[in-house]
Amino acid sequence: MPITDNSDKAGNTDKAGRPVRLAITVVLALVAFGVAVGLVVSYLSTTALKAAGIDGSTSDAVTATQEPVISPTQRPGTAAAPSRGGQKTAQKTAQKTTQKATQEPEKKDPQKKRKKKPQEKPSPDPKKPSRQGPGQLPGTLRVNDGRVPAFKQVRLRGRIPGVRSGRRVQVERLEAGRWRRFPVTARAEARGEFSVRVALGRPGANVLRVRLPGTRRLTGQATVTVR
Repeated sequence: MPITDNSDKAGNTDKAGRPVRLAITVVLALVAFGVAVGLVVSYLSTTALKAAGIDGSTSDAVTATQEPVISPTQRPGTAAAPSRGGQKTAQKTAQKTTQKATQEPEKKDPQKKRKKKPQEKPSPDPKKPSRQGPGQLPGTLRVNDGRVPAFKQVRLRGRIPGVRSGRRVQVERLEAGRWRRFPVTARAEARGEFSVRVALGRPGANVLRVRLPGTRRLTGQATVTVR
């Protein structure tokens, strides 16, 4: 019966398992080396940050204060919309300001209407003869006969206050609504009295008056009817 050497089998098994164990050992060594290097790098970086005065908590706080809070409905780059309460307050303030602005002119308008400047009346032109009635004129005029045949002389007597003695006065006749010079003049005497004769040929009523040329000093009206 042959005898088997078990020692040889055990030696062969050991030789076959050595490469596997060696590979596992190398892998574990690499892992341990990597962990050691990581720890060393982490420790060195933490030490450097502390030496520079930079902490993770402070950097987070600065970042939080610098970054604005954006609501989910707000678009980037736009201002935050005011709350509903702020909008109502702003609208009420604007309405009160508008009401005050519209009410102030209404209060001032009646005062302006009351303080109207008196209208200045234009001064009368001395060159234009007056068309006032006989009762409003300072001078007087009388005729010796109010109804005469054509071209019969009629005496006119009257007085114009304020006319100096020796001044010439002009007889005027009303024609088509305007006063025309009649070709007869007279010389005023004391106190502005005068006397003059005229001959009228136009049939009908002839309205006459006497005036100091270039002034508003004149007599009242007198009517002579020519038959």
